[in-house]
Amino acid sequence: DLTRRRGVSAVIATPDLACLVPDHMGLAVAASPMEVHDAIHRHLAETPDRLWTDFKTVISPSARVHSTAVIPDLNVRILDGAEIMALAVIGERVVIGAETRLHSHSSVGAEAYEIVRGTILGRRCEVLSGTVISSSAFAGSTQIGDHVVLDGNVTVSHDSVIGDGTRVGGGSWIGGRVSIGRDVSVGPGCVVGNGLRIGNGAKL
Repeated sequence: DLTRRRGVSAVIATPDLACLVPDHMGLAVAASPMEVHDAIHRHLAETPDRLWTDFKTVISPSARVHSTAVIPDLNVRILDGAEIMALAVIGERVVIGAETRLHSHSSVGAEAYEIVRGTILGRRCEVLSGTVISSSAFAGSTQIGDHVVLDGNVTVSHDSVIGDGTRVGGGSWIGGRVSIGRDVSVGPGCVVGNGLRIGNGAKL
């Protein structure tokens, strides 16, 4: 129901559904809305410097990076005291906070399915083996706060925000656009569906 969705100002609809769009919303009519939606996003993503200005990757001299870690030449910042372990993979448009540790076989900044924007990890986070954090697909960045622990084989999907001091148990799946507050405990194997909001101090 579009009238209940926050942040939606315009839609692309088929001719048959156009009459159902509220008058206060912008409307584009297309036979194949998903194809048009994809074309618009890709056009915006490919416009130079509109979403991002490239820079050479910067790694703090005090960071420890294993020789088998995969780090792009562009668009990564690794701050003081961070540790990137064997076979960890970092995508472009990623910031790794001071003293944060990426364990073996973790992946930060994995491509989302549309426009890839960025991923920001705070200070003193632990990202354990097999965990994947996707970049944002829409506005802003996928954000992990300070002192967050993501146990093994956790998935954090695009555009999600996880607050300071939160712990996510092994094998959990965090959907896209999820907001998790501070000091939350997410038990092993939890599934948090797309767009949900979890308040400060909650236990799942």
